[in-house]
Amino acid sequence: MRVIVIAPREIHNSLYKFYRKDNPFKDVKFFTLESFKKEANYQNSDEAIIYLIKNHQLSYDLANEYLTYLKRIKINQSNNEKIAKLIALRDELIANNLLFKNEYFDYELSNAKIEIYFASKLDKELIDIIKDKNYEFKETNNLTYPTVKSFSTSENELNYVFNKIAELISKGVNPNDIYLYGLSDDDKLIFERIKDNYHLNFNNAYRKTYLDKNYVIHFISQVSEVGVDKALEEIDNSDEIFKHNVIKYRLENISNLKQANIYKNIFKKIYLDNEKYASAINVISKPVVKENSYLFIVNFIQGKFPSIVRDNSYLNNIEKAEIGLNTSEIQNAVNLDIFSEYLRQNANIFVSYSLLSYSQKHYASPLIKLLKLKVDDNNETTQYYSLNEARIKYASLEDLKRNYLDKNPLLKSFRKSDIKIPYRTYDYRYKPVKHFIDEETIKLSYSQVKTYCQCGYRYYLSNVLEVDEVDTSFNLAIGSLGHHIFERINEQKSFDEIYEEELSKIKDLGKYDWVYLRRIKKEIKKTFDFIKEFENQIDNPYIYREKKFDESKDGIKLDENTYLTGIIDKLIEFGENNFAIVDYKLGSEEFKEDQVKYGLSLQLPTYALISSIANAFKGKTLAGLFIQRFVVSSAITSQVDTENEEKSLLKGVFLNNIDVINKLDSNLNDGTSKFIASCKLKKDGGFTNVSKAKDEEFFTNLADEAKKHIINSAHSILNNDFRINPKIVNGKNASCIYCPYRDICYRDEKSFVILTNGTGEEDGTN
Repeated sequence: MRVIVIAPREIHNSLYKFYRKDNPFKDVKFFTLESFKKEANYQNSDEAIIYLIKNHQLSYDLANEYLTYLKRIKINQSNNEKIAKLIALRDELIANNLLFKNEYFDYELSNAKIEIYFASKLDKELIDIIKDKNYEFKETNNLTYPTVKSFSTSENELNYVFNKIAELISKGVNPNDIYLYGLSDDDKLIFERIKDNYHLNFNNAYRKTYLDKNYVIHFISQVSEVGVDKALEEIDNSDEIFKHNVIKYRLENISNLKQANIYKNIFKKIYLDNEKYASAINVISKPVVKENSYLFIVNFIQGKFPSIVRDNSYLNNIEKAEIGLNTSEIQNAVNLDIFSEYLRQNANIFVSYSLLSYSQKHYASPLIKLLKLKVDDNNETTQYYSLNEARIKYASLEDLKRNYLDKNPLLKSFRKSDIKIPYRTYDYRYKPVKHFIDEETIKLSYSQVKTYCQCGYRYYLSNVLEVDEVDTSFNLAIGSLGHHIFERINEQKSFDEIYEEELSKIKDLGKYDWVYLRRIKKEIKKTFDFIKEFENQIDNPYIYREKKFDESKDGIKLDENTYLTGIIDKLIEFGENNFAIVDYKLGSEEFKEDQVKYGLSLQLPTYALISSIANAFKGKTLAGLFIQRFVVSSAITSQVDTENEEKSLLKGVFLNNIDVINKLDSNLNDGTSKFIASCKLKKDGGFTNVSKAKDEEFFTNLADEAKKHIINSAHSILNNDFRINPKIVNGKNASCIYCPYRDICYRDEKSFVILTNGTGEEDGTN
């Protein structure tokens, strides 16, 4: 008689040897629980999900959920509207040969002995298939449960696990016989660091989805903009799985955005296999292993062990019961049953959990009480089995002796050992971080993009690690003071009143800072009066101060992964549907057109981008993009009390339309703008060659350049590219000179990226 075995795939090989031990010709057929249920119910062709999306306007996820129900419905009618709809869909798919059933499977079961491992007698879906058949649930012979080890932090837990694994290997256990189950995303950083320290290899740890591949992310974003055909033209790859799914899930007569969303869902569910090591610990998706092997179960915490199923799907529990599916209550009981079996399998099992991870507190799994498991919370590791750990400890002790004359007693033992370290020659150079950010989308402000384009490592320190900068409170205080004063420029108060009110809000400054703040009052008033004079002569002005340009809670969407967010210091609407944007600056920053192509000087291009896509600017003409310094350069020196003629002119670019600019500056007819730098007229009425007048195409190109650099920066950040790459522009260090982290940076001469304005031997990027 044929034996049909239902068991987790991980133990099929060992069970195969067991069944063939006495009779090499024994007829044995293996199923996993999932594949057994699939064979017993309806199965769908690859085109079924496409049919549902195309003909019934379902999303990919909902079409997938429908299929799980359609394949298991055995009744032919129902008074429930949702179930009746599903029955009709099932019959429709059957009629189109998209759903089919193995009609001989029930007969095959009737003439076989069914033996079941690691399943539950409470599983209604399973019992409905095997009832009236010859079946047996095979229970483990090991009736004892392992001790659960408790740790204060996830780092301590993983340190214990890795050390125990290293100990087993040092005592002759084959790494292929060691398994790890239960890793969480929160463990990634600790896992990678400790793995490198212990020099251990792991198979299938943290598998990546296709969405992690740059070309897939780019392809999906392009589909939403230009469609599948044009997006495919840009993709040069030989990945057959990728190409197959692009073709297979392409639908006609739907929007580019909907097609892109279908691809996004598809490639989220397709995993890339990591490189396989011949000898390595296996990270597994189910906690079941071959007999007498070693299993480490980590993160044995509430909500994870056992996993909880909730009644929040398309069909509720009553409806699931009607079509023969497990309700959430039954499935939770089944999970509890199966996990109890996992903990009693014939293997060497180590179970552990921690009370705290990087992101949250943990609570012990309720299985500990339900199964009356013993907890051991005294797990300090005192002995290390890693050669790499020993080398690190040895080098540390040598450093202590050399720098502080601290002779640790262990140093003598290390020197007598066979442990060799290349002391004083070990590699101290910065290694770019890997796998730090694990998000699909990112929200960036202009200042964050600017920081990343200046240097990836600077962005990493400030925006990822959030390392505190050196004390810049004084510069921030001046900047904040100026912005707040200019926001109140239309109030019915004198400058002195506004200045003193805002000055009183500044705290935690030294006595010399206060003296300087009062000395520059004259310079800020000069800018204050200049702005008032400028705004009073604009034709039909409407002025927004500190205007947010977010169009949603995430900001302005640039592609599937990138959102732009932030605040415009001043937006001026004037004349008939014209507008200009002004950004206030404390320092000497100016717009440098020749640096935009390198991702530098992006503030005004970013405003050009915003004005080209934000709904608030539809149907309006961009007349100018300006930077206005509110403390002029002479005020930064000790000569602030001397008279000077330097003014806070608007510096930037403006539209080469005299009629429009004349409404922004009514003095323009005199030949030279009183308020806009480099804005002069020739005698014949046109702008002079030295003017910063530009046509509309220039602003369009400026917006395109900004979008390209922002998206590239976002994708690089999401792909954890945080190289040290400060920029040298025309021989000057444009990135490090004002960097708050320059004293803790690992840069060397190879780190710098040499840029010019397009001429000379230095041109290019490294």
